[in-house]
Amino acid sequence: MRSTMIQNRVLLFAIVRHFETAFWNLICIFVYAHHCPEKLDLVVGVPALLETLFDGCIWQVVQLRRNVEWFNAQLKRSESSWKGRTGSSFRSTFQEEAWKRYNRRMQEEYEEEMERVERIRRMQSVFNRERNKHKRSYESWRQNGSGAYHQHFQRDDWSGKTPYTEAEIKKAFRAKAKEFHPDQNQDNKEFYEAKFKEVMISYEAIKQERKDMKS
Repeated sequence: MRSTMIQNRVLLFAIVRHFETAFWNLICIFVYAHHCPEKLDLVVGVPALLETLFDGCIWQVVQLRRNVEWFNAQLKRSESSWKGRTGSSFRSTFQEEAWKRYNRRMQEEYEEEMERVERIRRMQSVFNRERNKHKRSYESWRQNGSGAYHQHFQRDDWSGKTPYTEAEIKKAFRAKAKEFHPDQNQDNKEFYEAKFKEVMISYEAIKQERKDMKS
């Protein structure tokens, strides 16, 4: 809009200047013809001169308009080229910044993951060290049969020596024998006789085992 207004003003100024020049040329011709009547052939040629001046003015205006249009076209082309370069430069700068942010974020995530893996490795190392320490202590206890646990356990299986005394064992089996005695269970005598025999056999087996261990 602003360039169009400037262009119109330039054209108007050029037209006024050309018509002003033609007007003063015409005044000079009339003055010259008035003072030199013997040269009336010049006055006769005034219309042709005016036509020539008018045609020249029109040609100059057209030429000026073409020059102005060419200048505007070059200006618009340069502006569009500058805008294109500016836009591509902005896009390239934006892409570069986005790429830098992406790389920085990925680097931070990678470092956090490596720290987490390192923590897990340290915890695993501590666990393995403690496990190996207790494992060596357990194996040493099994092989040597000495240590803090030897006073209570001689073997690590379920059939090791029990901490009960003979009196406690006898009392427990006596209570169990009374529970399954046939005289106390007349309604199902055969079943309780079998149970009573099992209790007595178990008691005799335990007595014999303890006797063998002492000897």
